[in-house]
Amino acid sequence: MLARALFGGTSFLLAMACTPCLAAPRAQDARPAVDASAVVEDPLHARSRQVAALIAAEPRLEPGAFGADFLAAVPEKRLFSLAKGIHRQGGVVVQVSPLRRDGPWSGRFEFALERGRVLVATLSISPRSPHQVVGLYFSATQELHADWRALDVATRALPGRAALCALLLEAPAPGALSRSLDTRPEPWRSAGLVDEPLAIGSAFKLWILGALVDEVRAKRLSGAEVVRLDRRWKAPPSGRMQDWPDGAPATLFTLATAMVSESDNTATDHLLHALGRGRVEALLEPLGLASASRNLPLLSTGEMFRIKCGPLEERPWEELDQAARRARLEEWAAAPLPGEQLDLSRLSRPLRIDSVEWFASARELARTLDWLRRATEEGPAAPLRAILAVNPGLPAVAARHEWSGFKGGSEPGVLCLAFLLKDGRGRWWALVGIHNDAQAVLDEARLTNLVESAARLLARDP
Repeated sequence: MLARALFGGTSFLLAMACTPCLAAPRAQDARPAVDASAVVEDPLHARSRQVAALIAAEPRLEPGAFGADFLAAVPEKRLFSLAKGIHRQGGVVVQVSPLRRDGPWSGRFEFALERGRVLVATLSISPRSPHQVVGLYFSATQELHADWRALDVATRALPGRAALCALLLEAPAPGALSRSLDTRPEPWRSAGLVDEPLAIGSAFKLWILGALVDEVRAKRLSGAEVVRLDRRWKAPPSGRMQDWPDGAPATLFTLATAMVSESDNTATDHLLHALGRGRVEALLEPLGLASASRNLPLLSTGEMFRIKCGPLEERPWEELDQAARRARLEEWAAAPLPGEQLDLSRLSRPLRIDSVEWFASARELARTLDWLRRATEEGPAAPLRAILAVNPGLPAVAARHEWSGFKGGSEPGVLCLAFLLKDGRGRWWALVGIHNDAQAVLDEARLTNLVESAARLLARDP
């Protein structure tokens, strides 16, 4: 993405100052959602029900349920105010479902509210009897969509254009990686404009990761190979590497990890140059992009900033054919633009998102995730799959899955959320949501809500 590269997840209502026990759980520790009635009651589940009962028009505090340190940090009046606010939005809790255990004393629980809304409560209790609550977070409440038909209606109701796509991925044959689009899985569930190419922001960095995976698979490159940072390829944030010293060494694996987990633009552009623009472009169609030509030449993040925020050109980018565009990029490579000549304030609103961007349909991006899964199933490229899980994405999605890989993308008017997921039954999924609006800054919570609802439905679908 350009203005903000990492979309970290849904907003949380803070119910206590952050404590070590409430650090984000690791994706590999995730467990699938199960019905509360199937779980043997233990102290953590008992406390979750007491917390759920607190959500009422007139909350009451169960004697001894909360620790003294918690109530010192979050006085009873503040706790009641939070509980009443949730009740006003959705009513009382009608069902408590465990999502994930981080250990015997902490976990996440889904609270279904009586008026068709849902939230996630992250709860920690003391390991010492009587196991009082020592940490509690409530997520923002979200609409509870009953089925994919409701999701389709809600997706099409978003301003601008939007799509949701979920693929149930087939188990790859050992050693096989098809490059034919004809063998790609079709959408198992979809909503909105699933086949329309839309702007995806920094989610295009999955294509660069794919090129690295392909090079490592073929043993032409190793993730341990070192490149040195070059000021010509330093780009504005997101990320941190733009502040690293010129000449600092970084391995290809390090660049890829920063590119995906933090959406570091400088790491992205160095990796693109190390692999070669043409190498990445040649892989776009095998990665599943029927609309690959729309992304040629494939822009680096620095080049995208220059087009959108640099000095105005005599002929706009949109008026150039592909040959003229490549010639301009060669000119720019010989004369990099100093960062102070970029007017980043232009990105306070949607800017040319229908013409100067990276484009893919939700179906195509799901196919890219499937390609990455197949290519990292075994062999020297297998360790690269873990890069996707460093930032597992939305907590409410990750909590429902045994493994969660994620790459997001956003700028004003653009939001993309792309997940590679493995559920508790060993099934692999690709789940992608995209929302574009060329006229207004997006309410990101609306697409987030739809993607979280989609993950909930996938977890419950046989």
